[in-house]
Amino acid sequence: MSSSECIREYIGDEEKRYMQEISLSSGIVIVFDHFHFREHIIEKITPHKLWPEFGFQIAGTRQLINGNSHQAGENFLAIGTYSKGTQEFPSHEKIIKIDIHINPLLLGDYIPQPSSGIPSAFSQLLDGKDEEFYLGCGQTTPAMQVALHQMLNCPYQG
Repeated sequence: MSSSECIREYIGDEEKRYMQEISLSSGIVIVFDHFHFREHIIEKITPHKLWPEFGFQIAGTRQLINGNSHQAGENFLAIGTYSKGTQEFPSHEKIIKIDIHINPLLLGDYIPQPSSGIPSAFSQLLDGKDEEFYLGCGQTTPAMQVALHQMLNCPYQG
C-alpha cells in the first residue's frame, strides 16, 4: 500500500497550527490537527461536499456550524454537503483533533450489510445520493481512545 503525507505548520500572530495529512491509496485520509489560537476565531464555512468524515476531538472545545459544541472526548460522523455557517474556536485553548475521511465509493466495503438502524443520510451515501447533510455526535469509547492514542503516538516514519 502506498501513501502520501503532507505536513503544514503555521505560526502567526493569531495562531499556531500543526496539521499532518496522510493519504492512503486505499481511499482513506487521516488528518491530525493541533492548533492554538491567541484570539477568538470565527471561521466562515461555505457549502461544500466532502467525503464521509469521522472526527475525534482529543482536546479543547469548538462550536460547530449547527451551534452545538464539540468537546474533548466526543466524536462525530459528518456526511453530505456542509451548509453555510460559522465555526468558532475560543482564544487560548489548545485543540487537538483527528479526522478520518473515507472515499464514499469504498465506504460500503466496511459495512457488511446495511441495516435499518443506520441514519438515512448514511443509506443515501451508500446509494450514491448523499445530498442531505448529516452530523451525528457521540462519546468516544475507551476502545476508540486506545486506537486514537496509538495513532497519535505511532513511531512509524515514512
